[in-house]
Amino acid sequence: MNLELNPNKIKNIETDIVLPAIQVDEVNIYNQAYLTIDTPLIKTNIAREKANNELMISFPLAGELKGMVHCFIDTYKKALPESEMNYLKNLFSESMNILIGKMLTNIERSNDYHVILGSPIKDNNIKFGNYIQNKEFDVYNVGYKLIYNALEYDCRLLFFLNKTKHIEV
Repeated sequence: MNLELNPNKIKNIETDIVLPAIQVDEVNIYNQAYLTIDTPLIKTNIAREKANNELMISFPLAGELKGMVHCFIDTYKKALPESEMNYLKNLFSESMNILIGKMLTNIERSNDYHVILGSPIKDNNIKFGNYIQNKEFDVYNVGYKLIYNALEYDCRLLFFLNKTKHIEV
């Protein structure tokens, strides 16, 4: 049996994402670290580029909600030995993976979108100007504190989401 979508029957619809429903307030990361919300999830038209003291990791989104999530952790005035910094990078990556996974689960429950979180990409050369100018994406921003080893690290997440859902009618 061969299933194909008939292009004449595909309809693109836009729906608004229910923001409060997807926000995650706290996450315990394997009893090694803790994420707590610092600034609420808001829709914005401004995306600040990566600062020199920030580490960045990105996650592609696929499925009915396409886009990217760019995650940043601020290491300003955090003098860590290299081995500790490597551990922090891995912990940050895993923390963001867990946090975004919880948020996507909330999106699926509240908005009926099926979203797939891709593997992390460590690319520090991404520019956001094209995302902002391209009206295809909605931009959302949220801030968290990553508490690890008696230190707090400021984290921010930028969601670039294409909210067009393709359905067959």
